[in-house]
Amino acid sequence: MSRLIPPPFNDAMVQAALAEWDWPAHYYEDRYYWSPEQTRRFQNARLLREVARASSIPFYRRLWERAGFDATRFRGIDDLYQLPLYTIEDIRESIAIAPPYGDYQGAYPSPTSTSLRMYFSGGTTGKPRPTVYTPWDRLVSSIISSRRRYREGARPGHVVLNAWAYSTHNGAWAIDESGWYFAGAVPITSSTGNMTSTAEQVRLAVEYQVVSISTTSDYLLHLRKVADELGYKRSDFNIQYLGAIGNRAAIEEAWGVRTSEAYAFHEVNSVAGECEFHNGMHVAEDAFILEIVDPDTGEPLPDGETGDIVVTCLYKTGSPQIRFNIKDLAAIVPGTCPCGSHTKRITSLKGRSDTMVKVRGINIWPEAIGAVMQDAVGHPVEYFCVAHMSRGQDDMSVVIETDAPGVGRRSDLTQRLENVIKDRLGLRLSVREAGPGELDSLTGKGEVAKLRRYKDERRQTVMSDATARLIGIPTQENA
Repeated sequence: MSRLIPPPFNDAMVQAALAEWDWPAHYYEDRYYWSPEQTRRFQNARLLREVARASSIPFYRRLWERAGFDATRFRGIDDLYQLPLYTIEDIRESIAIAPPYGDYQGAYPSPTSTSLRMYFSGGTTGKPRPTVYTPWDRLVSSIISSRRRYREGARPGHVVLNAWAYSTHNGAWAIDESGWYFAGAVPITSSTGNMTSTAEQVRLAVEYQVVSISTTSDYLLHLRKVADELGYKRSDFNIQYLGAIGNRAAIEEAWGVRTSEAYAFHEVNSVAGECEFHNGMHVAEDAFILEIVDPDTGEPLPDGETGDIVVTCLYKTGSPQIRFNIKDLAAIVPGTCPCGSHTKRITSLKGRSDTMVKVRGINIWPEAIGAVMQDAVGHPVEYFCVAHMSRGQDDMSVVIETDAPGVGRRSDLTQRLENVIKDRLGLRLSVREAGPGELDSLTGKGEVAKLRRYKDERRQTVMSDATARLIGIPTQENA
């Protein structure tokens, strides 16, 4: 007779998780206002546990041995900087060493494993990477994520539309689990427009008086546009709060409600979220130790200076994360928030250091170019950046989507944007136009949750004719 596998969540496990990590409502009455000393003591105990656990995993043993780190001598947070950073490139090496899972996991599917789940990154920085979650990991990550939903306004009985892509990525699943299990919301799991048409999602939002919609900022704006085309007025909806990842002003204008920004990534779900003062995103410091380091040296940066986000997770039992340099760029907001919490806060993301292109001696991030153009035209823009070689050195061209069909055009608009980019970023880049939908195949609009904004053609001896036309290079010059 086969051994019966116990259910992933049982009452004892749920009670243990809540005892250690707390209900979201109580979190904002208690540990959200802990002193820095209280938070540090809590973090220290869990960090010692995580380092001891990771020391048995081949990936960490190899990483730490290379750096000369002895886990048996680790004494806590004061020793944290002795541990080496690692990046996505180290994970890729791990997968090459031990395919397909890599040797960085703390749990693997086997006849004796209990109810594991496996998710994959979105692949915007390369081949999707797997992460194995144990039942405990999913349970605790749901508790941590539910705090943000609660702060945004989620309450029991609220019907919400979950329009994130239900795919190999964990984003949509995490939103359902956190909102349903611990915030008490009632999710309608619509997924993206490829699964449930945008018109149908608008109808569902109106008919069921949906209180919030979880999806990308781009899709929130698209939903509003389709609603207008279908004749729905703002008063037909019951939207009360929304999450935003960029384009906040445009979303608030389109929907007429407040928005809250948050930070999360594939391996750990939700890391930080805003309070009502919109003065930086508060880090869940009982679950994460967050650092900001210099992208070139890895050295810690003072508050207010932009660098790479480095995350150490304090609750995982499957795939641990200890000083993971995720390569997202942000800064720590100095001082104490007006809300009274001492938790560390980070700014909105300022791009990624691994999409940085050095153009004529200046570091450029495609996301920064998008922000500059949006400010210049006064509304969200679809854009795409192409890094390429010009006269033997790195260069970058930018394409912006406008109303007129055709690619590679110059106009008064592109001239103005070139001047704005020059003023704001310190160098002149070529800007061209493309027509409606002509960038979709490059950005992945309508297909992926996180739009692609950048393509690197610098290693190509001859770029494709399509790319050459896009950025306005004559075919004969490309040959």
